[in-house]
Amino acid sequence: MLDRIYEDSGLPRPSILAVDGGASANDLFMQIQADALGQPVERMAPIEATAFGAAILAGQAEGVWGPDAVDRLRKIDRTFEPTWPLAGLAIGFSCRLATLQS
Repeated sequence: MLDRIYEDSGLPRPSILAVDGGASANDLFMQIQADALGQPVERMAPIEATAFGAAILAGQAEGVWGPDAVDRLRKIDRTFEPTWPLAGLAIGFSCRLATLQS
């Protein structure tokens, strides 16, 4: 599904999926994401990024921070690396898809 989103958008697929928000607080869910996607998932700190993003935008609007503020101020809480072999993923997804289609 993620491949299709990037394919349709014309944007390059990032090598690391950056996540934030309430669901990203769940370590098991983030590990499953990394395993299912076959790519690292990077959780930022703070997890709730709405206020962080608003503060960055306000600071940029007032000239407190430049356009590179996000790169300098964004902190990584944890990176979840995929642990499932990609061949196993492909077989598992094929079986799941066949089950759903029948």
